[in-house]
Amino acid sequence: MKSSKTIILIAIAGFLILLPFIGSIPLFDWDEVNFAEAAREMIVRHNFSQVTINFQPFFEKPPLFFWLQAVSMFLFGINEFAARFPNVLFGILSLILLYAWGRKMKDHYFGLIWMMCFGASLLPFAYSQSGIIDPVFNFFIFTGVWFGYQSLSIQGSKQIMYAAFAGISIGLSVLTKGPVGIILSYLALFIFLIINYRKIRFKAASVIVLVLATLLLPFIWFGIETISNGTFFIREFLSYQLRLLTTEDAGHGGPFYFHLVVLLIGMFPASILAIGAFRKEQNPERAIISFKQLMMILFFIILIIFSIVKTKIVHYSSLAYYPVSFLAATVVYNFLVAKKINFSKWFSWGLALIGFIISLVLSSVVLLFGRFRHLLLPLLKDPFARECLKANVHWSVFDYLTGFMLIIFIIIALILIHKFKKNVAGIVLLFASTIIISKAAVISIVPKIEQYTQHAAIEFYQGKQKENCYVEVLGFKSYAQYFYTAKMPLTHIDFYNKDSLLIGNIDKTVYFVVRITGADAFKSKFKLDELYSKNGFVFLKREPK
Repeated sequence: MKSSKTIILIAIAGFLILLPFIGSIPLFDWDEVNFAEAAREMIVRHNFSQVTINFQPFFEKPPLFFWLQAVSMFLFGINEFAARFPNVLFGILSLILLYAWGRKMKDHYFGLIWMMCFGASLLPFAYSQSGIIDPVFNFFIFTGVWFGYQSLSIQGSKQIMYAAFAGISIGLSVLTKGPVGIILSYLALFIFLIINYRKIRFKAASVIVLVLATLLLPFIWFGIETISNGTFFIREFLSYQLRLLTTEDAGHGGPFYFHLVVLLIGMFPASILAIGAFRKEQNPERAIISFKQLMMILFFIILIIFSIVKTKIVHYSSLAYYPVSFLAATVVYNFLVAKKINFSKWFSWGLALIGFIISLVLSSVVLLFGRFRHLLLPLLKDPFARECLKANVHWSVFDYLTGFMLIIFIIIALILIHKFKKNVAGIVLLFASTIIISKAAVISIVPKIEQYTQHAAIEFYQGKQKENCYVEVLGFKSYAQYFYTAKMPLTHIDFYNKDSLLIGNIDKTVYFVVRITGADAFKSKFKLDELYSKNGFVFLKREPK
């Protein structure tokens, strides 16, 4: 089959699998709502040069991802579908490029296998349907690493051309999330160069082009921002990036091995297969082994850096999805196509164990929430958690079966491989099972979890969209009140201050959303009237005098 036809089929299949239901679930606080709100405010303000949240300067992220979301919102409206569509697009683009790069590196089958190992593993598949920034950020970093590798692998004028492509891609990553894109990509390429310095001949011009191309796009935006608004944003942005690396964000700590566990489970089933890539190959092919070395370097850089970083969040190590999927692809290719290795029993035991853990966790969540909630409630000491769990949510028989389906699929896949020697069918079913279960969870389980965690508050915010009022939260951090009330810029700067809304002179009704644990204190201290409470949230009101 011609590569162009394969690419078209990949794109069609990607849209058919990823697009359905991405707009059916409200955006989750914090990250999804945070980013969507920044894009919405760009549209409302007709200002795309500066990022704001609550129409106040937002120093944590550069604007590229918000530009993508804003364009999507222009096309599809300001809604959940539009907020998540850019990641669908980049998810499909990632699949196409991995196929094309794998085909160039080896052949058609290696391209398909690499694409499958990436796109059909749990977290890459899930994040391609989300509204978080990392899939786009990682795409640009990895594209930069790929072009950097190409630049180091060839001689002549193309070396400089690939260096320019690498720099532009890395620069786009900086414009998406910040300077960590430079740190990760440059460090991987530098270590790879040091290890292979006897084999690689590169021009000094290539390094200069790489650096200049990397800095060009970020400098354009940072320069415009500095000229327009002074150096305040740049200073606050850099201060935030340093603070994120050196201090633990509240509620986001974790042990040193946190990301190792995340990748082992989150990259299932590719993670188990990738372990086999660390064994020495017999008669390795040069092109594969050199890039494989770079992928190992990138993997360990990500794992070490984000294990050291104090703040532990699942998607911080998500760039590792690319090297893990590549390493898994080399193993699957050597098993299915090159016939160099056998599917060892420890592969099967590892897949069965991790698959069983995922199935058990998924099934336990459904059973605890849907069937045995009455047993769980007395064990919860937090009144807010208890009230959230009292939400009236209907669980179906299909929900109970979803978790068990994964381990059943895995067992069938392993039987196909070991007993019937249907290796291709077994491997395809193994990866297809994660897509089926993940999509089933998105359709049936995640919406129900959302009803327990935040739905009562989202419902209240949406009900205030057409009312001329203020809506704020007290006692916890949230961005949902801005996005889901479709908040507009305020006429007076004092009303961006919660203290002014609580004790100052107000010109219209103010609604406050608090958690049940702090409701009585806020009511008595600020003389607020209670409207009602629902699922752990209490809704208060203050009227102008």
